[in-house]
Order: sequence, then C-alpha cells, then structure tokens
Amino acid sequence: AGGYRTATVIAAEPEYMPELVGLASLEGFVEEGSTIPSGLGVVVGVNLWFDQSTHSKLHEVGETLALRVGGREVNVVIAGLARQYGFRTWMSVDDSVFMDPEAFFAYVSGRRVYQAVILLLDDPSAAQAVSNEVRALAPPRSNVFSPVAMVAQLGVFVNSLSAFLAFISILSVGITALWIFDSTAISVVQRVKEIGILKAVGFSSRDVLEIFLAEAALVSLIGGTAGLAFSLISSQLVSIPLFMIRLAPRLTPQILAVSLLAPLAANVAAAAVPARAAARLDPVKALRYE
Repeated sequence: AGGYRTATVIAAEPEYMPELVGLASLEGFVEEGSTIPSGLGVVVGVNLWFDQSTHSKLHEVGETLALRVGGREVNVVIAGLARQYGFRTWMSVDDSVFMDPEAFFAYVSGRRVYQAVILLLDDPSAAQAVSNEVRALAPPRSNVFSPVAMVAQLGVFVNSLSAFLAFISILSVGITALWIFDSTAISVVQRVKEIGILKAVGFSSRDVLEIFLAEAALVSLIGGTAGLAFSLISSQLVSIPLFMIRLAPRLTPQILAVSLLAPLAANVAAAAVPARAAARLDPVKALRYE
C-alpha cells in the first residue's frame, strides 16, 4: 500500500482477547487466516488491510508488515485479517494490530513493561469507586480512564446538542408561525370582496374561518412533509465523530409525529387571529370594499 499508517498494537494473551475486544468469543473474528496471533504472526484490523474507498485489499495473509513503535522497527507476518467491528470497549478494533505478548516484549518493546491495565467489573455500578482506588494506587503520571467518565462526557455533549437543536427548532417554528400570520393577514385584506361574496351566497362565519385555517394547515403540512423527507434522507448520510465512533441520527415515529404536528398546531394558531377577523367581516361592507 506504501507509506505508514497509525495503528494500535495490542499484545494480549489469547484467552483474554474476546473480553478485550468486547466479543463473546473469537469465532468468526477473522475474514481470512489465523484467529490467534503467534510468534511474529499478527492479526490486523480491517482498516489496515482493506481500502474502504476502492473496496480493494491492501494486504494479504502471509505478507510482511513493518511495525514502527517508539523508534524501533520490526517486520511481522500477517497471519489473519480481522472482520470489521468498529469501536469496542476502549479501542478501535479496525485500526489495531494484534500481536503475541512474548513476541512484543522480545522484538518491539525490548522489555517487559505493561503500558495499560484493563479491569473488567462484574458490577458496572462500582466503576467509579474502583477507578478512585486504582487512581490512588497507580504510579505518578498514570492515566486512569473510566467508562463512567466517558458516559458522563457523552451525556453532557448529547444534552447540550439536544438543547441547542431544541432552541433552533422552537425559533424556526416561531418564525414560521409569524410568516403564516403575516401571509394570512395579507390574504384576508386582498380577499375582502371574495369573503363578502361567500357570505352573501350563504357561507357562515364559521365556514370562512375554516377556509383560512385549512389553507394555513395545508401550507404547514406541505412544508412539514418536505422537511421530514429531507431529514429522512440526510439522516442516512450525516453522522458525528465522537470517541472514535460515529453518532448517527435516529428518527423514531414519535419524533416524526412531533416534528409534523407541533409546527402544524403553531401555524394554525397563528392563522386563527386574521382568520377570525375575516369571519367577522360584515358582508355588506365587504362587498363595498375597494
């Protein structure tokens, strides 16, 4: 493929690999080759052996791969090509190289030093307490990461984004309602004689009111339907990168219903004021209106 790519080298005992990558077992873990790294044979993530843009292979099983870690370079052999898994637990499986621990210590790091310790808890609610204990015991300048902290950060981000989008939505509905109010008021002024004729031929004030409200509702439904169609299409194309994963919008039937009905109610309410004025017009005065 040419050049170097950034990857995470994972050196773990085979029995711990399923839990490390967040899988029940390693069955079906690879697309081709060996599931377990052995010696200088490594298993590489899909982003390292497959080009998503051209849908072509960058490497094959049996090829030599140069690893450069901390200024030291070692040639390894690709023993397995992992399937696409995305972000699991604390890392991106697709951007990782899985290596035998003994080979890593002997040829890559040059010393038996563990760069990370991962604790798997039976009780997730104890994560924060365990993190505090580990932080107290860890050597100076050590970094302790807890899923609880990551979830809290994600929650703050999502809540802030939701509040911002809610503000934009309310502002948009308000502006649309003002536009509907203005359009209906202008329409009433321009159609005074038409209103007088309708009343003269037997239309009641309620009928006139319903005509203007129906027009406002129709405009709102057309705009809302077009907006929802655009949202459904764009939601399949837009996502937000966060913590090495991508968050895609999820449009539920409830969200779609509220998105359509809330502007509809606001627009009909905005049109009600000029529509009532039209309904109260005296037919005689309306027919004389110039």
